Amino acid sequence: MISAVDLRAGMTFIQDGKLIKVLDASHHKPGKGNTVMRMKLRDVRSGSTFDTTYRPEVKFEQAIIETRTATYLYK
Repeated sequence: MISAVDLRAGMTFIQDGKLIKVLDASHHKPGKGNTVMRMKLRDVRSGSTFDTTYRPEVKFEQAIIETRTATYLYK
């Protein structure tokens, strides 16, 4: 499990059964209130992007993605 404050751009995690990639993450402390993590995220399967905020202590399951190069043998 990884907390929201430890998420960085390029990392992937699982939320509600969806595979999510972090595009941008920033730590925001408003003048009045608690600290929040502002994030721009992308759903890997559908390709949709969205902005959201999380509290720093929220935990997510980290996903490990492997990429491979492929060669196509047809024209």
